[in-house]
Amino acid sequence: MKKSETGFDRVAGWYDGLKGLVFGRELDEAVCGIVRQIPANRRILVVGGGTGRSLLPALMHQRPACIHYLEASAGMLARAQAVLPAAAIPLVWQHGTAADLSPDLVFEVVITPFVLDLFPEAELEAEMDHLAGHLRQGGLWLVSDFRQPPGWRGGPARLLIGFMYSFFRLTAGITARHLPAWEEAFARRGYELCASEDRLGGLVRSQIWRKPGPEAEVSSLA
Repeated sequence: MKKSETGFDRVAGWYDGLKGLVFGRELDEAVCGIVRQIPANRRILVVGGGTGRSLLPALMHQRPACIHYLEASAGMLARAQAVLPAAAIPLVWQHGTAADLSPDLVFEVVITPFVLDLFPEAELEAEMDHLAGHLRQGGLWLVSDFRQPPGWRGGPARLLIGFMYSFFRLTAGITARHLPAWEEAFARRGYELCASEDRLGGLVRSQIWRKPGPEAEVSSLA
């Protein structure tokens, strides 16, 4: 694994506290808001869910068929397991990255919460193509991530985004230096945008994309 894939072990113990200090509940609600749109009885892959403190209870409320929780940080994964030590549904914990997924695993829902922004453009393309191989046709890809808001909000947001990249390059060893164009990457692959919601003045965007193929059920995003 690359340093950027394991460096979050160093921040696992205080990541949630720092996130809450800077953003309050906004990032958690951005993720949980779209998770609440997942239909019941779906096979779900979570990639980079971190400690899962808010995400895992929200997922369980949707009555999934199974959850595969993939996390590159062993420290984050251990904390997620403590959030949900036992479950009434099949739940697989896996320490690793998308490259470590068994080729035969296929899911109806993929969730990447604040993950795609960790990749430089070229690596993002490869990561999305790899994950797409584990999402069935018509399946749903849920993403919450940072973006550059337009207008007057863009200036302060640009400073905050630059600070976050500098901070996590030092503490977690990420290699990205700016936000990749993740929305355009979905559009280029022919995904259909089913729902979209902005928070923090457009700094955070949550979306549901549908992979080309037979339609998968999705309710409107409140």
